[in-house]
Amino acid sequence: MAVWDAWFREIYPQVLYRVARSASGDIELAQEATQGAFERFLRYRAYERVNTDRSAIAYLARTAARLMMDERRRAGRESPVSSEVLVDRGPYVTTDENAHDLRSLLSYVSEDERKVLELLLRGHSVREISEALKIGYSAVGMRIHRAKARLKERVGEM
Repeated sequence: MAVWDAWFREIYPQVLYRVARSASGDIELAQEATQGAFERFLRYRAYERVNTDRSAIAYLARTAARLMMDERRRAGRESPVSSEVLVDRGPYVTTDENAHDLRSLLSYVSEDERKVLELLLRGHSVREISEALKIGYSAVGMRIHRAKARLKERVGEM
């Protein structure tokens, strides 16, 4: 146990530094990912497959980076785009009356369609939206098409 503690104290800062560099300053996320990497290192007995400290650091840093990417993806899926953000930042809304109309119209499209519309109104291309939301190019096009159809239908009813 004492050997593990000494090794851990020596290796942890090196792994954390590598992970924090790739985390763009999000030290809390880097710490969580590094801790998760060490947990997996023990759980899956990876220490039996590494011969040197250098290979252990590489394994731990790769694992932590993957855990960080997974957490960012999960956070992106869990944070819905609000209609207020769309209204406040959209270039096509100029008056409070228009903002109110847009908010009411947005209730007729799905949350996924709202996310795509927000990025589209901010001037992003379909390819950029696809990459940002981690969905296919054609899925973005379909969401735009469906949202337009729903909005046209609703506007026609007014």
